[in-house]
Amino acid sequence: MKKVHMLFVVVLVIFVAIGVGLGRTEAPSDEADVVKFDPALVQLSAVSKDLSPAVREQIRRAIIVGLRDSTVLVRQPTLEAVGEYGTAEMIPMFQEVARSDPHSRILDNGKRRFDVRDAAAKAIQSIEDRAKAR
Repeated sequence: MKKVHMLFVVVLVIFVAIGVGLGRTEAPSDEADVVKFDPALVQLSAVSKDLSPAVREQIRRAIIVGLRDSTVLVRQPTLEAVGEYGTAEMIPMFQEVARSDPHSRILDNGKRRFDVRDAAAKAIQSIEDRAKAR
């Protein structure tokens, strides 16, 4: 498990190094400029029982940074990744996003769609479904 822990630390350091731009206020010039949340962080947290509380807290903070990013191209993939691997203690964060994320788009039929709110609701449902299956 030491190798897994070391791998996680390396992934986390890389994420922090490239994640400095996550809090940017200007829109990226194209989708390639967007730093996406790495689901490996959450997956490793879910399967690795020997992570220290400090490392788990760093993962939680990385999730929060992704959820609060000004760019929908960061917020939505963060929710999708955490929905796939996250745990029940993350649900309150997602409930807030499901209620209040401002991003929307107008569909061809004229209706407004809130993609990030929908992703938050799906993440909550996915986490709850996994908890029931255990």
